[in-house]
Amino acid sequence: MNPDRIVPELHHAVVEADHGTVAAKVERHWSYVLRTDYPLLGRALARLPQEHVRPIHRLVRGLLQPGTWTSPVHSPDEVIEAARETLPEADPQLQVSTGIAVLHALRRRGRLTDAGELAQQLVEPAGALPGADAESQIATLYLQLGSLLLLRGDLHGAEGWFEAAYRQPSVFANHAADAAGRLALVSALRGETARAEAWLERAATLDAQAAHWPLRSVERLPQLCARAMLALDRLDWSAFHLYDDQIEAERLELDEHWAFVLHHRALAAVLRGNQRTVMEQIDHHRRHHPQYFQEPNLATMLVETAEIALLMTLERHREALARLDASGRGRAHQASVAHLLLAGGRVQRAAEVSDPRHWPPGTTRRQQLLMLIAHAGAQYRLGRTSAAVAALRQAVNLTGHRSDSHLFAFAVMDRYALVTLADQVPELAPVLTALQERAQLPALDFPEVRLTPRETVVLQYLAGGLDIARISEALYVSPSTVKNQRKSIYRKLGAANRQQALETASRLGLLPPGTVVASPSSPDSGG
Repeated sequence: MNPDRIVPELHHAVVEADHGTVAAKVERHWSYVLRTDYPLLGRALARLPQEHVRPIHRLVRGLLQPGTWTSPVHSPDEVIEAARETLPEADPQLQVSTGIAVLHALRRRGRLTDAGELAQQLVEPAGALPGADAESQIATLYLQLGSLLLLRGDLHGAEGWFEAAYRQPSVFANHAADAAGRLALVSALRGETARAEAWLERAATLDAQAAHWPLRSVERLPQLCARAMLALDRLDWSAFHLYDDQIEAERLELDEHWAFVLHHRALAAVLRGNQRTVMEQIDHHRRHHPQYFQEPNLATMLVETAEIALLMTLERHREALARLDASGRGRAHQASVAHLLLAGGRVQRAAEVSDPRHWPPGTTRRQQLLMLIAHAGAQYRLGRTSAAVAALRQAVNLTGHRSDSHLFAFAVMDRYALVTLADQVPELAPVLTALQERAQLPALDFPEVRLTPRETVVLQYLAGGLDIARISEALYVSPSTVKNQRKSIYRKLGAANRQQALETASRLGLLPPGTVVASPSSPDSGG
């Protein structure tokens, strides 16, 4: 491929209505023309007679004009499969060119597993391309591979391909800028602030050399997302809204990475109070782009977990816990689960999930920090002050000399518990000062629940796992009396069963510190 001849030759073929040459040039060089003269590519595809249109032409037209690549007689999946069947293994250039078009289409359809398998198959033929072709195609393929691994939650694997794309020689500065932005997003998701900032600095420098093309907004989304996440981490609301507004201003098309945007907006809403607005955005995205939620992936997992957190802050605790129970541990981060369990009143379980001894291999710094803070909150609620102080001190130490860059993690902890424990963790003082300035929380509007002294005792016995018979023996009253008192407790707490009653009582502080909720000793005690 001679880059200097591609565009003039395609232009000449379009003017001369040489449809066979147009079809062949587009088939082999569409990705180069898309980045250098996309209006010409649009004209070439629009003027191509039906008898010259092949599946790859439909896929490329779909990149330029989403929604136009199918027809009543050609479903999206049929076009994709037809293009996959034409991948010519004997012609690496055409195989890679067609394969990358198919990759874009598979991702748009939410078929991430299929896209990942195809991307791996294209690595070897891409390596056989001559210099000019390699410089145009290989970096694009590496970026695709990295993005697919990122969505699978393989941050290490994604980082490797993004770094390869960053180092890969390319005729387009956009490739290195895109790779730097995606590496910044990976680092931000891990909570590696310094590394994310370094990649963002490189991305900003390369952005000045990058050219405009139809997918420029998609290309810039990861780095803007990373900037918004870092701003949220340090509770810099001015910067957060600046970058989030830039995302909105540049938005042309929502792809599978849009869920990362909804994720940081949902986290911000927990503190900002616009939960319902963000929940409407999540619902809109899920209804209009259901394909991105078909296969579990990191982005949608983050959104679904954040959505449960929004329900918690809206006092819809039972709905939130039901969603959490139904989500499965594979669709929620362990740290998020620990905080949600704690917020939902399942304190003992939160302490177990967040225990450092139970952390899975490869737990990121962000996850470690959030789990330590959840562990401190759970241990405090269980009356284990020493363990809570130790966890909180470890969390502060984990932030190194940049605790101001991790304020959000501390902001989600129960403020009363944080202030109380801070007396024994003096290094928390700067964090508390910053939180007072940037994350003042309104008083929780808990309903006032008044239990009688006897009901309080019955509640504690229920928390201890005693059944009706054993409670009646302990209190020297009849079982029917205990049942009536239990019914009164459930009514006051708005609970339908023992578990709901104890979760609500724990949230409202009706159980003494240190109370460990035990399993019921018989089915009767859980009624």
